[in-house]
Amino acid sequence: MIPERYRDRIQRSGLDVKTLRDKFGIEPKTDAEWDILMNAEMKLHPDPLPKPYASEDIDLFSEGYMTVKQVAHHLQLHRATIYRAMERGELPFNIIKRTRRIPRKALRIWTEAY
Repeated sequence: MIPERYRDRIQRSGLDVKTLRDKFGIEPKTDAEWDILMNAEMKLHPDPLPKPYASEDIDLFSEGYMTVKQVAHHLQLHRATIYRAMERGELPFNIIKRTRRIPRKALRIWTEAY
């Protein structure tokens, strides 16, 4: 049951309890769990990774990482372009010591796919 204070927000996003359970593996039951879910600063994507990554059985992190600045320099793109790709969920990243690090293998797949 969705708490009243979150009902409008959930309906605007097109989500319901069944969708949360089926697609995301989340089924908040208590008000505290709903508070955590709705206040978390995270983006819910239907797939954990975009199709180019999910379709291959690979370890994205086996080849090491690059910083956003290194990626932008390597691809001759602006850093904002790289950040937008990460925010859209196209380019996976990890946060290490408060900086975003992009797996080299994920970068290679992203440049081939997009």
